[in-house]
Amino acid sequence: MTTVQCCQCGSALDRPGDYCLVCHTTNADRVVL
Repeated sequence: MTTVQCCQCGSALDRPGDYCLVCHTTNADRVVL
């Protein structure tokens, strides 16, 4: 199992696209229109 990290602060996230509770940023890796 790979660990996903926040793109802002580097905290561990459960899955890609999760909201980071440490630095309060949305970690979406891409935008779907």
